[in-house]
Amino acid sequence: MNQARRREIISWCLFDSGQSAFSTIIVTFVFSAYFAKMVAPSEVQGISDFGWALSFSGLLVAIISPFLGAIADHTSKKKPWIFTFTLLGICATASLFFVQPSSKFLFLALGLFVLANTIVEMTQVFYNAYLPILAPQRKIGAISGFGWGSGYIGGLFALVIALALFVQAHFISHENSLNIRSTMLLAAGWMFLFCAPFFIFVKDHYFLQKSEKHVVQSGIKNVFTTIKAARKHKEMFRFLIARLLYTDGINTLLSLGGVFAAIIFDMPFEELLMFGISMNISAGFGAFVLAKFDDKIGSAKMILLTLVAIIVFGMGIIVTRDKMIFWLIALILGLFIGPVQAASRSFMAHLAPKKMMTQMFGLYALSGKVTSFIAPFFVATITRITHSERLGMSAVFVLMAIGAIILLPIIKRK
Repeated sequence: MNQARRREIISWCLFDSGQSAFSTIIVTFVFSAYFAKMVAPSEVQGISDFGWALSFSGLLVAIISPFLGAIADHTSKKKPWIFTFTLLGICATASLFFVQPSSKFLFLALGLFVLANTIVEMTQVFYNAYLPILAPQRKIGAISGFGWGSGYIGGLFALVIALALFVQAHFISHENSLNIRSTMLLAAGWMFLFCAPFFIFVKDHYFLQKSEKHVVQSGIKNVFTTIKAARKHKEMFRFLIARLLYTDGINTLLSLGGVFAAIIFDMPFEELLMFGISMNISAGFGAFVLAKFDDKIGSAKMILLTLVAIIVFGMGIIVTRDKMIFWLIALILGLFIGPVQAASRSFMAHLAPKKMMTQMFGLYALSGKVTSFIAPFFVATITRITHSERLGMSAVFVLMAIGAIILLPIIKRK
């Protein structure tokens, strides 16, 4: 591997570090808890409303991403697309700063979050498609794992800075939650800093001479042929169905996990960020250390083993009433979050036809979002009916189990 390609791969991994600030600060640990505790009229409504916002955002991604993926496969350069979405995502993330701790800002908060989350998720369609372009075939699993690992490290340091310089420090006023709201600006700045190397060092490796009008027309037309083509690749189609279910559970666990911990164990923001930092250390360690097993035992087996581990330890989190035990089990569970996501991405890279890679990764994004309303819906509805966040959160593990069962026939053939 030459120096230029190595620099491209490092820059690709750093992009994950930049995007991770959105996941950790906005979705999981800070903005979500801030919204549920300080913006929404009640914590139960906060969880429900935030869940529905995630669902609506997921549906938008499900509708749009296949078209964008198809268009990207027919355009001469992919970088302008990912640059545009990255810049829009940074601006949308920064705008969350204007959400003040009052129920008057409820709809503004939900609208801005849906906008930001949708844009960031759309960016991943183009970002994921670079993996098989940049990584040698024999190292796709390892590099995918390193990408996830660098993402967790980025999220870790973003949370450390948020805790030390914003939440705990007193040189930023705590009045009107200015210190908490300022972490939204931190997330936007973090994205700008660590996504920049991608646009400096990564080159477009495919150049097709087509007009922009032809690009759009061809892309939209091929969305429907892509779905038909995917059905002809039976293993890939079955995998996408399985991922459709287990990823919905995992994403909901990650998105609502911080709110769950904050409410169930009454964690203040300081402790919640400490919990987030610890989880990112665990997840990053797991992604780096377990990444090598992806290429050794195969991506499909790696997905199944990590799913089983997440389900087992996840149910332990649901039933425990002891905060120390909750911390311990959660940290063990965190070891498997990165590997299951990295293995899923590398397995898709192995299964997808090379000439339709970005297009198929559009369907990959679709499989992770098309049912995204299901798990948040059940979590919110069960929580509202039973007034038990524990019972509500248990729904995510049911979806993971169903996805694992659908994946089994592929495991037997690998």
